[in-house]
Formats: sequence, C-alpha cells, structure tokens
Amino acid sequence: MSTLTDLAKTANARKRIRELAAGQKTEPKFPAYLQRIRAVELLERLSTIEARELLAEIANGYPEAALTKDAAQALRRVKRPAPNP
Repeated sequence: MSTLTDLAKTANARKRIRELAAGQKTEPKFPAYLQRIRAVELLERLSTIEARELLAEIANGYPEAALTKDAAQALRRVKRPAPNP
C-alpha cells in the first residue's frame, strides 16, 4: 500500500488510500497477486484524475496479463457515466 500512497499526489488521495486499505483484514493466500488486484480496485474506487492515470498506465501493460485486463476493465467502468435514477 505504501507504493500507492507514495504515488498519490494529494493529501486527500493518500488519506482515502489509507482508509480503504484499513478495511482489508483478511490474510491473502497469494499476497503479491492480491495486493495488485486490490490496488486496481482501490484506484477504481478513488476515481481521481491521478487514479485514472495510474489505471491507464497499468492497462497499457502486457496485453495478456490478468492485471492489465483488470485495469482496463476498471478504467472502462470509471469512465462510464453513472446511470440516471
């Protein structure tokens, strides 16, 4: 998580990263893999300009990588307009 907080450009983004990370209580079976997935989920939830830039950077990775695909999907969801009630 420290990598995300280091990359966050605003104090508010760093605070949100720490708050969201605090909710992650379970012990992962594959720590490195789950950490990357959670980072993508966190960036999607933050939905700040900086978070979208990072998602775009990850989405431009190796095309067959699961993380690249996850980031691309998250980026599409972030860019999608919210439905009208």
